[in-house]
Amino acid sequence: MAAEPGETARVDVASARLWLLVVVGCLVVANVLQHRILPGATGAVAIALVLAMVAVARASGLTVAELGLARGTWARGLRWAAAPTAVVVLACALVLVVPALEQRIAPVGGSWSGVAARVLVGLPLLTVVPEELAFRGVTWALLRRVGGARVATLGSSMLFGFWHVLGAMGGGPANETAAGALGDGDAAIAARVAGTVLVTFLAGLLLCALRAGSGSLLAPIGAHWAVNGAGTVLVHLVGR
Repeated sequence: MAAEPGETARVDVASARLWLLVVVGCLVVANVLQHRILPGATGAVAIALVLAMVAVARASGLTVAELGLARGTWARGLRWAAAPTAVVVLACALVLVVPALEQRIAPVGGSWSGVAARVLVGLPLLTVVPEELAFRGVTWALLRRVGGARVATLGSSMLFGFWHVLGAMGGGPANETAAGALGDGDAAIAARVAGTVLVTFLAGLLLCALRAGSGSLLAPIGAHWAVNGAGTVLVHLVGR
Protein backbone atom coordinates (compact mmCIF):
# COMPACT_ATOMS: atom_id res chain seq x y z
CA MET A 1 0.00 0.00 0.00
CA ALA A 2 1.13 3.56 -0.70
CA ALA A 3 1.80 5.69 2.34
CA GLU A 4 -0.65 8.45 3.16
CA PRO A 5 0.73 12.00 2.73
CA GLY A 6 0.68 12.63 6.46
CA GLU A 7 2.57 9.43 7.16
CA THR A 8 5.20 10.29 4.54
CA ALA A 9 5.68 13.72 6.12
CA ARG A 10 6.18 12.18 9.56
CA VAL A 11 8.75 9.75 8.18
CA ASP A 12 10.62 12.58 6.41
CA VAL A 13 10.70 14.76 9.51
CA ALA A 14 11.87 11.89 11.69
CA SER A 15 14.60 11.06 9.19
CA ALA A 16 15.68 14.71 8.99
CA ARG A 17 15.94 14.85 12.79
CA LEU A 18 18.17 11.79 12.86
CA TRP A 19 20.41 13.22 10.15
CA LEU A 20 20.61 16.48 12.09
CA LEU A 21 22.04 14.55 15.03
CA VAL A 22 24.64 13.10 12.68
CA VAL A 23 25.49 16.58 11.41
CA VAL A 24 25.87 17.98 14.95
CA GLY A 25 28.12 15.05 15.83
CA CYS A 26 30.29 15.73 12.77
CA LEU A 27 30.52 19.42 13.67
CA VAL A 28 31.55 18.67 17.27
CA VAL A 29 34.23 16.21 16.16
CA ALA A 30 35.57 18.59 13.49
CA ASN A 31 35.65 21.52 15.93
CA VAL A 32 37.52 19.58 18.62
CA LEU A 33 39.98 18.18 16.08
CA GLN A 34 40.65 21.60 14.61
CA HIS A 35 41.16 23.49 17.87
CA ARG A 36 42.35 20.89 20.37
CA ILE A 37 43.66 17.64 18.88
CA LEU A 38 45.01 18.51 15.40
CA PRO A 39 45.37 22.31 15.30
CA GLY A 40 48.02 22.04 12.59
CA ALA A 41 45.87 19.92 10.29
CA THR A 42 43.25 22.50 9.31
CA GLY A 43 43.22 21.35 5.70
CA ALA A 44 42.61 17.71 6.56
CA VAL A 45 39.81 18.61 8.98
CA ALA A 46 38.18 20.90 6.40
CA ILE A 47 38.27 18.22 3.72
CA ALA A 48 36.87 15.64 6.14
CA LEU A 49 34.03 17.99 7.10
CA VAL A 50 33.14 18.66 3.46
CA LEU A 51 33.15 14.94 2.67
CA ALA A 52 30.99 14.24 5.72
CA MET A 53 28.47 16.91 4.72
CA VAL A 54 28.33 15.61 1.14
CA ALA A 55 27.77 12.09 2.48
CA VAL A 56 24.95 13.28 4.77
CA ALA A 57 23.35 15.27 1.94
CA ARG A 58 23.35 12.23 -0.34
CA ALA A 59 22.20 9.78 2.32
CA SER A 60 19.39 12.05 3.52
CA GLY A 61 18.18 12.72 -0.01
CA LEU A 62 18.79 16.46 -0.03
CA THR A 63 18.58 17.89 -3.52
CA VAL A 64 20.92 20.45 -5.07
CA ALA A 65 18.05 22.94 -4.89
CA GLU A 66 17.60 22.33 -1.14
CA LEU A 67 21.33 22.89 -0.68
CA GLY A 68 21.17 26.13 -2.66
CA LEU A 69 23.42 24.81 -5.40
CA ALA A 70 21.02 24.60 -8.35
CA ARG A 71 22.72 26.06 -11.43
CA GLY A 72 19.88 28.48 -12.09
CA THR A 73 20.51 30.27 -8.77
CA TRP A 74 24.23 30.96 -9.21
CA ALA A 75 23.98 34.39 -10.84
CA ARG A 76 21.33 35.55 -8.35
CA GLY A 77 23.45 34.33 -5.45
CA LEU A 78 26.45 36.34 -6.63
CA ARG A 79 24.29 39.45 -7.04
CA TRP A 80 22.95 39.07 -3.51
CA ALA A 81 26.52 38.78 -2.18
CA ALA A 82 27.56 42.08 -3.78
CA ALA A 83 25.80 44.45 -1.34
CA PRO A 84 27.18 43.00 1.92
CA THR A 85 30.62 42.77 0.30
CA ALA A 86 30.51 46.49 -0.48
CA VAL A 87 29.41 47.30 3.08
CA VAL A 88 32.28 45.27 4.54
CA VAL A 89 34.88 46.95 2.32
CA LEU A 90 33.55 50.40 3.22
CA ALA A 91 33.59 49.54 6.94
CA CYS A 92 37.23 48.43 6.72
CA ALA A 93 38.12 51.62 4.86
CA LEU A 94 36.42 53.63 7.62
CA VAL A 95 38.53 51.89 10.26
CA LEU A 96 41.70 52.81 8.38
CA VAL A 97 40.85 56.50 8.10
CA VAL A 98 39.61 56.98 11.68
CA PRO A 99 42.61 56.80 14.06
CA ALA A 100 40.45 56.03 17.10
CA LEU A 101 39.12 52.92 15.35
CA GLU A 102 42.43 51.86 13.83
CA GLN A 103 44.15 51.93 17.22
CA ARG A 104 41.73 49.30 18.52
CA ILE A 105 42.87 46.73 15.92
CA ALA A 106 45.81 44.48 16.79
CA PRO A 107 48.19 44.57 13.79
CA VAL A 108 49.63 41.41 12.24
CA GLY A 109 52.93 41.09 10.42
CA GLY A 110 53.80 38.93 7.46
CA SER A 111 54.30 39.25 3.72
CA TRP A 112 51.63 40.35 1.28
CA SER A 113 52.16 37.15 -0.70
CA GLY A 114 51.13 35.25 2.40
CA VAL A 115 48.09 37.47 2.81
CA ALA A 116 47.09 36.89 -0.82
CA ALA A 117 47.47 33.12 -0.44
CA ARG A 118 45.33 33.13 2.69
CA VAL A 119 42.60 35.35 1.24
CA LEU A 120 42.42 33.72 -2.20
CA VAL A 121 43.08 30.08 -1.27
CA GLY A 122 43.11 29.36 2.44
CA LEU A 123 39.95 31.20 3.48
CA PRO A 124 37.61 29.96 0.74
CA LEU A 125 38.81 26.35 0.75
CA LEU A 126 39.53 25.80 4.44
CA THR A 127 36.95 28.02 6.14
CA VAL A 128 34.22 29.56 4.00
CA VAL A 129 33.14 26.65 1.79
CA PRO A 130 33.24 23.98 4.56
CA GLU A 131 31.32 26.20 7.01
CA GLU A 132 28.74 27.39 4.49
CA LEU A 133 28.13 23.89 3.19
CA ALA A 134 27.71 22.67 6.76
CA PHE A 135 25.60 25.49 8.25
CA ARG A 136 23.73 27.23 5.41
CA GLY A 137 23.73 24.16 3.22
CA VAL A 138 23.12 20.81 4.90
CA THR A 139 22.05 21.97 8.38
CA TRP A 140 19.75 24.69 7.06
CA ALA A 141 18.14 22.32 4.56
CA LEU A 142 17.52 19.58 7.14
CA LEU A 143 16.13 22.05 9.68
CA ARG A 144 13.89 23.49 7.00
CA ARG A 145 12.45 20.00 6.45
CA VAL A 146 11.79 19.76 10.17
CA GLY A 147 10.26 23.15 10.89
CA GLY A 148 10.46 25.56 7.98
CA ALA A 149 12.76 28.44 7.05
CA ARG A 150 12.48 30.29 10.39
CA VAL A 151 13.49 27.23 12.41
CA ALA A 152 16.28 26.56 9.92
CA THR A 153 17.62 30.10 10.28
CA LEU A 154 17.51 30.20 14.08
CA GLY A 155 18.81 26.67 14.57
CA SER A 156 21.70 26.83 12.13
CA SER A 157 22.69 30.29 13.41
CA MET A 158 22.80 29.03 17.01
CA LEU A 159 25.02 26.15 15.94
CA PHE A 160 27.21 28.59 14.00
CA GLY A 161 27.63 30.68 17.14
CA PHE A 162 28.63 27.69 19.28
CA TRP A 163 31.00 26.53 16.51
CA HIS A 164 33.20 29.54 17.40
CA VAL A 165 33.50 28.91 21.16
CA LEU A 166 36.82 27.03 21.06
CA GLY A 167 38.24 29.48 18.53
CA ALA A 168 37.36 32.40 20.80
CA MET A 169 39.34 30.78 23.62
CA GLY A 170 42.51 30.65 21.52
CA GLY A 171 44.75 33.21 19.84
CA GLY A 172 44.57 35.17 16.61
CA PRO A 173 44.22 38.85 15.68
CA ALA A 174 40.54 39.09 16.63
CA ASN A 175 41.16 37.58 20.07
CA GLU A 176 44.22 39.78 20.61
CA THR A 177 42.13 42.84 19.79
CA ALA A 178 39.44 41.71 22.23
CA ALA A 179 42.05 40.93 24.89
CA GLY A 180 43.42 44.45 24.53
CA ALA A 181 39.99 45.83 25.36
CA LEU A 182 38.79 43.29 27.92
CA GLY A 183 41.97 41.89 29.49
CA ASP A 184 43.17 38.28 29.95
CA GLY A 185 41.42 37.11 33.14
CA ASP A 186 38.79 34.39 33.35
CA ALA A 187 35.96 36.92 33.35
CA ALA A 188 37.44 38.63 30.30
CA ILE A 189 37.76 35.34 28.45
CA ALA A 190 34.16 34.45 29.31
CA ALA A 191 33.03 37.84 28.03
CA ARG A 192 35.06 37.35 24.85
CA VAL A 193 33.53 33.93 24.23
CA ALA A 194 30.01 35.20 24.91
CA GLY A 195 30.58 38.16 22.62
CA THR A 196 31.95 35.92 19.88
CA VAL A 197 28.97 33.57 20.09
CA LEU A 198 26.55 36.49 19.94
CA VAL A 199 28.29 38.16 16.99
CA THR A 200 28.58 34.93 15.01
CA PHE A 201 24.95 34.06 15.80
CA LEU A 202 23.88 37.42 14.38
CA ALA A 203 26.18 36.91 11.41
CA GLY A 204 24.55 33.52 10.92
CA LEU A 205 21.13 35.16 10.80
CA LEU A 206 22.35 37.51 8.07
CA LEU A 207 23.97 34.71 6.09
CA CYS A 208 20.79 32.65 6.35
CA ALA A 209 18.77 35.63 5.14
CA LEU A 210 21.04 35.82 2.09
CA ARG A 211 20.65 32.07 1.58
CA ALA A 212 16.86 32.15 1.87
CA GLY A 213 16.34 35.33 -0.10
CA SER A 214 18.55 34.42 -3.02
CA GLY A 215 17.82 30.70 -3.03
CA SER A 216 21.55 30.20 -3.51
CA LEU A 217 24.37 29.07 -1.24
CA LEU A 218 26.69 31.32 -3.26
CA ALA A 219 25.21 34.41 -1.58
CA PRO A 220 26.37 33.53 1.97
CA ILE A 221 29.60 32.07 0.57
CA GLY A 222 30.41 35.38 -1.11
CA ALA A 223 29.49 37.48 1.92
CA HIS A 224 31.37 35.20 4.33
CA TRP A 225 34.46 35.29 2.12
CA ALA A 226 34.26 39.09 1.91
CA VAL A 227 34.08 39.51 5.69
CA ASN A 228 36.96 37.15 6.47
CA GLY A 229 39.07 38.34 3.56
CA ALA A 230 38.61 42.03 4.28
CA GLY A 231 39.38 41.41 7.95
CA THR A 232 42.58 39.59 7.03
CA VAL A 233 43.72 42.47 4.82
CA LEU A 234 42.69 45.04 7.45
CA VAL A 235 44.87 43.66 10.24
CA HIS A 236 47.87 43.77 7.87
CA LEU A 237 47.16 47.38 6.90
CA VAL A 238 46.74 48.91 10.35
CA GLY A 239 49.76 50.77 11.65
CA ARG A 240 51.48 50.88 8.25
